[in-house]
Amino acid sequence: MFKYLLKLDMEEDLFAEKRLDLIFHQLKISAFFNFIAASVMTYLLSDATDFDSIVSWYFVVIISTLFGQFIVVRKINALRLKGERRHHFYNAVLIGFIFFSGLLWAYCIYLFMPDTTNLETFISFSICIAVIAGGVPGFAISLKGSLAFLFPIAIAFSLKFYELQFYTLCLVSIFFELYLVLNTIRLNKVLAHSIRGDIENEKLIERVTVEKESAEKANLEKSQFLAAASHDLRQPLNSMALFLYALKERVKNCDEEKIVKLTSQIEDSFLALKKLFDSLLEISHLDAGTLNAVRKKVKTKRIKPVYRSKPAKGTHVLIIDDEPGMLKGMSLLLTDWGCVVTTAENHQQAMSSITKKIPDIILSDYRLQENITGLEVVNDLRNALNQDVPAIIITGDTDTAGLQKIQDAGYFMLSKPVNPEELQDKIGVLTND
Repeated sequence: MFKYLLKLDMEEDLFAEKRLDLIFHQLKISAFFNFIAASVMTYLLSDATDFDSIVSWYFVVIISTLFGQFIVVRKINALRLKGERRHHFYNAVLIGFIFFSGLLWAYCIYLFMPDTTNLETFISFSICIAVIAGGVPGFAISLKGSLAFLFPIAIAFSLKFYELQFYTLCLVSIFFELYLVLNTIRLNKVLAHSIRGDIENEKLIERVTVEKESAEKANLEKSQFLAAASHDLRQPLNSMALFLYALKERVKNCDEEKIVKLTSQIEDSFLALKKLFDSLLEISHLDAGTLNAVRKKVKTKRIKPVYRSKPAKGTHVLIIDDEPGMLKGMSLLLTDWGCVVTTAENHQQAMSSITKKIPDIILSDYRLQENITGLEVVNDLRNALNQDVPAIIITGDTDTAGLQKIQDAGYFMLSKPVNPEELQDKIGVLTND
């Protein structure tokens, strides 16, 4: 039996935990009323012949109450905090403590009542009944604890009434005690059902919270993925825009009406696709919490568009991009504008190209191979040439730190897909300043 009480519970018992908490709460309440009731009883019995015994009883009540609060309760809570789940043992200790408290009051009722007057007897019995009526339902969450508190006091009451030849009161007290027992059993079931309901509700709320957080996390991860992948997703769209613009320029003077019309239809389809794509990415940025951050919102250098027909003829442009499609499309576009184009796919090729000819403008993608940014390449080129060659940085990123660096460096920035007319305007401004 003793080994059974001391063994650790293998699983967490939420019901037992909540029951302990309720008993501890009730012990705090009963401690206060025990002190008041015992003090009043001691005062009422001050004229008794065995007052020394009454004082001794009083101090035992006070000491046991303090012991329960500051030793028993604290020790059990300390063990619980360490993870020692011994609910059967804790419950047995508390039942024993409650039983001892009941014995103390039974001792007072049975031994000290005969020496009092009728009024004192009435008041004393009233106090004891109040202690029973308050204590028994208060400990109802532990049925054994309630009965352990009630039985010694009930026996003392019945015997005292019988010895005083209050037979009617003795019978009434028995029925009153039976009523308390039945009421305690009913209350115990109600409290147990309530605790189990609370536990189920807590578990349900926890599950709902976990599932909600999981769904929000999945949605955020999806949005963050789209936002992070925007650079790669914009690349083919950007290349298409450049090829389409170049095609449009070449068929402007074409006599074949069908080709011109077809080109116009392709352009309309592309613009519709671009609009949908931009909307998709903007939604993902909003979900990921990046688009307002970008607009705060980074302030890129803006120029009033003048839309020159073409950059200065013969302008030497160094294009740096690790995407072959982008290089081809941009080269085709700039060549049609009368520019001299040099292309480089990485840092090394860019550095080699300037030994042959110094560019008038550097046009670089922001994100290049080997985790090197276009800013780093442009800065290295300018340092190698010892010249502040004008530069335009093209990016599909939404990273605020990267955009801020472009701004701080004082370069023009274009977002993908590039608007050819905006690109033409910026090159025109840089070459005609």
